[in-house]
Amino acid sequence: MIVSHSRKFIFVHLHKCAGTSLTQALRPYLSSNDLVIAGSQRSGDVIAGDLAQLQSQLHKHSPAERISQALGDAVWNSYFSFAFVRHPLDRLVSLYEFFNRVLVNNPLLPDPANREPVCNIPDQPPWNWPGMRALLSTGDFAGFIRSEFLAREQGASRQTRSLTDKSGDLLVDFVGKVENIADDWPKICAQLGIKATLSVENRSARRFADLRKYWSREDLEFAARKYREDFELFGYSIDDIF
Repeated sequence: MIVSHSRKFIFVHLHKCAGTSLTQALRPYLSSNDLVIAGSQRSGDVIAGDLAQLQSQLHKHSPAERISQALGDAVWNSYFSFAFVRHPLDRLVSLYEFFNRVLVNNPLLPDPANREPVCNIPDQPPWNWPGMRALLSTGDFAGFIRSEFLAREQGASRQTRSLTDKSGDLLVDFVGKVENIADDWPKICAQLGIKATLSVENRSARRFADLRKYWSREDLEFAARKYREDFELFGYSIDDIF
């Protein structure tokens, strides 16, 4: 998440939507009175006064409504706000593979081939993350997306929740799509008056290059119901992939 007072823009960072790449591309164009919250790092050369107060109210994935409340209407309405979204089916696969990568790379976790009951997993990060609990308590992708633990994972929530108000109205000025990032990123740069190079950061490795191999017909129907608002507001369709 970025609040740039120097360039008068706000970037709303959604989970698994190229946010790390976008943040890295924008960093060289920021000043000391701009706020960047990326992971556990909250950065700004000078953290004092209003900036420190703003920092204490927000986090990396704060929704647009929360950011607007923290900034106030005058700032929010006068700054250019934007975010990127991702196809709901692709985003769920990315999330699934992210937790699998944490599982494989973290030696404190049990052998992935012999997963222990969730109650035996330490109650501390990363093991107590809802998404990790969803992975550990299920045996496959179908179980993962239906897990009651995943329902509590912020990264698996509908993207509309991060970008709309309680009435369902879109709050940001521009919504780009990860799938169209080559076309949408130049539009952002033109709006901000910069020429920033965008590179891919934090890409999740996948066991299947073909996204269709993750999904059964029943899984597709489940996801279509659960993420109906995302499909409708952002113009996605199952037919985009299948």
